[in-house]
Amino acid sequence: MVTGTMVGRHGSMTGDEPSTCRTITGTEYLGADIFRDFCKADPAASTTKKVVVTTTSHGNMISGKALDNRVGCYVLIEVARRLKGSKHGLYFTFTVQEEIGLYGAKTSAFAIRPDWAVVVDVTPAADLAEDADTKSTVISLGKGPCLLHMDESFIADARLNRVIMDVAGKCGVKLQHEVSSFGTTDATNISTVRRGVPLIVSEIVRATRR
Repeated sequence: MVTGTMVGRHGSMTGDEPSTCRTITGTEYLGADIFRDFCKADPAASTTKKVVVTTTSHGNMISGKALDNRVGCYVLIEVARRLKGSKHGLYFTFTVQEEIGLYGAKTSAFAIRPDWAVVVDVTPAADLAEDADTKSTVISLGKGPCLLHMDESFIADARLNRVIMDVAGKCGVKLQHEVSSFGTTDATNISTVRRGVPLIVSEIVRATRR
């Protein structure tokens, strides 16, 4: 069995029948449901750490698989924990199908009817990119979160962006800024739900290595 995002079985191969799985190469990153379907058995418990924290010259950074957008989920969970007991009506939504059409964000926003929203996503660190065009931008790893002003399909609410910038300044939080001509986030669909939703996009800077 070769693990990865997709697994499969070829009819011309022997020794590849259900319940006869052997790990040939790859990592342990294989969903339990896929393992059960493919191997007809429950996966063995693993103690391998899939995310680790290392200390660098910029402080603490994490490394792991599929941080886009597991790290966004972590941020929402941490914010929810810190705001426990808030008297405000807060919704923390973990959307699906962002990469294939932003569908989860659209249906969620339609049901919730938010007054305003914050979308948490990731953006690549340009200073560690492998192509020269990306390196020419200003987003860097270790210099704080990124505030999106515009992308291919969305323009952020300037009033909310100013609030974030003011709060970041008062709290001494380093903030980076992004204006992009390609790609988009869940913000595109949320902003056009019903009569429109004012929102901002807060991005966590990440580096990708293949």
